[in-house]
Parts: sequence; C-alpha cells; structure tokens
Amino acid sequence: MIKRTFAWLHLWLGIVSAIVLIIVSITGALLVFEDELELFFFHKIHHVKVLDTRCSLDKIIQTVHANYDEHVIEKITIQSDDQSSLEILVSDENSGIKQLVYVDPYTGSILYSVDKEHRFFEIIQQLHRYLLLGKIGKVITGISCCICLSLVVSGLYLWWPPNKKAIKHRLRIKWDARIKRINWDLHAVSGFYLSIILLLIMATGLVWSYQWIDQSIYLLLDGTGKKVEKVTVTPSNEASQIGIFQQMLEQINAQYSYEGETIIRIPRDRSLAISIQKKASESILRKVDQLYFDRVKGQIVQAVNYEDLSFATKVRRMVYPIHTGSLLGWPTKILYLIVCLFTSSLPVTGIFIKIGKLKKYTFKKKSKYKPA
Repeated sequence: MIKRTFAWLHLWLGIVSAIVLIIVSITGALLVFEDELELFFFHKIHHVKVLDTRCSLDKIIQTVHANYDEHVIEKITIQSDDQSSLEILVSDENSGIKQLVYVDPYTGSILYSVDKEHRFFEIIQQLHRYLLLGKIGKVITGISCCICLSLVVSGLYLWWPPNKKAIKHRLRIKWDARIKRINWDLHAVSGFYLSIILLLIMATGLVWSYQWIDQSIYLLLDGTGKKVEKVTVTPSNEASQIGIFQQMLEQINAQYSYEGETIIRIPRDRSLAISIQKKASESILRKVDQLYFDRVKGQIVQAVNYEDLSFATKVRRMVYPIHTGSLLGWPTKILYLIVCLFTSSLPVTGIFIKIGKLKKYTFKKKSKYKPA
C-alpha cells in the first residue's frame, strides 16, 4: 500500500513538473559552463592585447562617463588575469535600463556594450530561475524545486531493491535487454546515481526561492538573522578627488596580495560607502575580502576580512558554488553537466514507463474479454 502510494505520487508529481524540470535542467547545464562558454563565443570582447602599462582606472571611468553621460556607474569588475577586459555596469538615471560596457584596460577604449537584459546568459539565467515570467515564474520554479526533492526521495524508495540478490540488478543498466527494460534502467538506475547531486542542487536552489530558507541558515548556525552589510559615510557634495579609484584599487591589492577577481560597487545613495571585494581565485571556500571607502578622499572606513566572518556567512557563501558545480572546478562542473542532462531525460523515460504500463493494462483487459 505504501509503495503504491509513493508510486502514484512519483508519477503525478513528475507529470506536473515535467516541463519545468526539463527547462531548468537544460538551462542549468548551460549555466554550469557559463564563464567558459562566454569566453569562447565572445572572445573578442573579453580578451585584449597585453601592453606594458594599463590605463588609470579613473581615466577609464571618465571615458565611460563621456560616452554614457546620462548613466551612472554601479559596478566595475576587474578579472585577475592581464588579458581580460574590464566589465562596467552602467544604469540610465531616467529609465533604469542597465548596460554592460567592456573596456580595454590598456588603451581605455570601449570594446562593446550590450543591454544587460539582452545578454545571452542573462536570458538563460532568467529562464532558469523565473521561466522569463518574473515573480510568477519564481513561484513556479520554487514549487517545482520542492516537487523535485519529493521525486528524488520517492524515487529512491521505489528503487530500493526487495532483497540483497536484486541489488546488482538495480545498480547497472542492462544494455542487452529489451527496449522497455533499458528505458526503465535509464530512469531508475541513472536516477539513483544522480540522487545525491540532485538533492544538493535542489536544496541549495531553494535558498533563492524562499527567503525563510536563506534566513534559516543564519538562525541555525549563528542564532541570528541574516545581516545586510551597509557601511555609511557622511554625505558630501564635494567631488571625488582626482585618482581616487586607482588609489582604492591599489590599496585593496596592497592589503590582499593574492590573485583574484576585484569588484567595485558604487551605491547611488551618497550616504553609503564605496565597496571593493576581492575574490581569491584558488580558494575552494569562496574566500572574499572586502574594503569600504570614503567617497571623496578614497580612505578606508572599514575592512571586512574573510577570517572575521561568522560561520553562517561562510557556509552561505558556499551555497552558490555547490549549486552551480563550480566548487572544485572542472571535475565538479563536468559531473554537474552530466547530472543536468540526465535529469532532463528523467521525465521522458518516466512517461515511457507509464505508457508501457498502460499498454500492458489495456492488453490484459482486452484478453480478459476475448470471446472463446
């Protein structure tokens, strides 16, 4: 009776979430290698010729301001390697439309600009998270994520062999069997091997779907809620001093000498400090150090070192690399790619299993009433 109930739930929950699961799995497979595919397909805007000296960051900012005079700069991303262009996010003060501007750090020339919402991987990400439906899509993917967790659990229960002798048959695909058996093995056996990674992906995905789950990480590990770090400064109408951004960049590189991506965020609110994050390239633990600066003189007003962060904050920062498969680099990325592709096939193989059972049931019913 219990197994029949689990089978019924597994079937209908799978049918309800099939389309969403396929979309999320395929887009997830693409996003696993987002950085690599972005560099491959858009090589010309991300790679530059290395020269002896780089332009001052302030000069680059002036160039961007001159070309986008009605825009404000919100974020500047500087990669750790010398061959990468700078990515600058600008926002139209009137419409709020955001543009990504790519700049050669050696010549200071603008290489390319694109509407952030029209960027290929931005569309893929919006499809993955919200099905391109905004808030409604977020609700749908959140519910589907919960359903998928239920499918994994119920699938493991249904897969579980009745005795020890049956274990070996549940652990391998019998390729020389009939198509019906191969289809069952592709669904059940592959589902079993994927289950652990799927549980990790779904559990971490719920962090973005439901704020209370995000908050619970901090409550369980620190005993306090999530704190949004905002460092304030005395608002001033004074113009920033010449060379302030280059000065801030040099300060964070001097304080944190390791190789890593640097992200500068400039809040519109002039009472908030400019923040600069540095992400260690070789850190599995997603190590990020951060400095906050005065907006006029570029002086450090606060430092947030990774070592000083709470345990919950460090764990929360691990959620993204666990969800995307970037935790251990290429090995986990390839593993996640395989998992995503196989997951997208599970609804299909599951439907064929159901079709096979319906045909068998129909055949038996016809045979029962066959005239003598």
